[in-house]
Amino acid sequence: MTFRVWTGLLATLVAVPCAAEPSLQVFPSRVKVDLFFRGAGLVAAGTVPKDCGVVLKLEGERRAAAYRRKDRRGPLWVSTGRVEFNALPSLYMVAASSDSAGLVRQLDVVGEGFAALRRGVTIEQSPPGDDGFVFDEFLRLKIQRGFYALRPGSVALSDVGGAIAGFRTEFRVPPAIRPGTYRVTLYCFSEHRLVSETVQSISVEKTGLVRVLSEVAFQHGGVYGVVSVAVALAAGLVVGMIFRKL
Repeated sequence: MTFRVWTGLLATLVAVPCAAEPSLQVFPSRVKVDLFFRGAGLVAAGTVPKDCGVVLKLEGERRAAAYRRKDRRGPLWVSTGRVEFNALPSLYMVAASSDSAGLVRQLDVVGEGFAALRRGVTIEQSPPGDDGFVFDEFLRLKIQRGFYALRPGSVALSDVGGAIAGFRTEFRVPPAIRPGTYRVTLYCFSEHRLVSETVQSISVEKTGLVRVLSEVAFQHGGVYGVVSVAVALAAGLVVGMIFRKL
């Protein structure tokens, strides 16, 4: 009898930490980009120990990026140089259950956030310019186009019983998202101290006609160019015939 009691107690002690371990699921795990793709919603949901703060990060692959720098010359915008970033994520979205002030402290703990991106990037300009200004403009452009976002208070928490709480949020990815692998990271905080980190991956893939055109463009550039010109000429002829009849 005593042996059974100790066995049951041991099983309970082992099961409780396992039940309290964070879980993370992302739906859908595959995003298909077809001809009519207009962006997609990614739902991240799971469980965490009760009374834990939740931060979720959706991040794309880090890669070098180059842009033309443009300045205003009277009524026109003209190219005045080139800007290169050595490594920045193609997509960077953060959602949290805490408010803005709490999110800033949590991101500092794990070395994330826009300020961390600025510290970690190398910017090369030709001709030389103000790196801080260039990064701020780059960040503003990414936010406007829906590729970067910080959303405090956007993770909903719910009581699912016992020592467990449920969480849920939705990331809205833009129509121009790149194909590739994306990582969703779940950070659990207790009083601004990181207690666990969980990662799930999702894939973004081109399908149908979009995939075919992309493969032709990369593998048979000459053929793709000829076909593009032919389609443009045909479209111009059709439009011209329509207007002549009108």
